[in-house]
Amino acid sequence: MTRQARIAKLEAKRGGADTGPTVIFLCDATTGEPGAALLMGGGGLMREPGETADAFTARASAGVSGAIYFSRL
Repeated sequence: MTRQARIAKLEAKRGGADTGPTVIFLCDATTGEPGAALLMGGGGLMREPGETADAFTARASAGVSGAIYFSRL
């Protein structure tokens, strides 16, 4: 079973595919600065060299309805 199929199956059980975050930020555990973003539905973004955290967050969040942050070690 593919990852997308598993997600669809789990979301069907919980009652809706549109209730979760649409972007997940991966942040540095020590600084809390986002370094990458995973987009639901496929794709992802990496923070560009010299790009501020605010600019990256805005770029990754453009047009999405929700976000969640995870710290990576």
